[in-house]
Amino acid sequence: DYRTESISCTACYGYNYTAWANWFLKDDVLKALNVCGDAGQDAFAGAAGGCISMGAFDAHDTFDYSGAIARTLEAGVPVTFYYGKADTACNYVGGMAMADTVEWSGREGFNAAPLNPLTISGVEAGQIKTYGKLTIVQVESAGHMVPMDQPAGSAAAIQTILAQQ
Repeated sequence: DYRTESISCTACYGYNYTAWANWFLKDDVLKALNVCGDAGQDAFAGAAGGCISMGAFDAHDTFDYSGAIARTLEAGVPVTFYYGKADTACNYVGGMAMADTVEWSGREGFNAAPLNPLTISGVEAGQIKTYGKLTIVQVESAGHMVPMDQPAGSAAAIQTILAQQ
């Protein structure tokens, strides 16, 4: 998020993840999520703050992500992409370009579909485009952590999937 001041503290990476990272390790949360063994310790314990150092994890990646998305859509499974419009790591412009180029039977319909206002409580909170089972949501005033920046926008994005079930 280009608007977020970098914070210099343990478990801070622009956002301060400390509170929710610690929450994920509470016994009752681990039990409710059916977490086995020490899963999550690498990501959330100590100074990890929700981040796992994976280096160049996709440097030699040859997996066909667009093909997997296309197969998912063809199987009738809803797919929603959502982006905070202030996110510099996963930007909404690239997200829309990716969504527009997924090769599936609804591609032409998706490309022709309008980008409509995403209205929450009477206020435009972003934009949404839907055709068939593919939806893209762009949330205003949100960076990489849409649920932290704009919880209602994040909930609206998740609702697009739940509404299709």
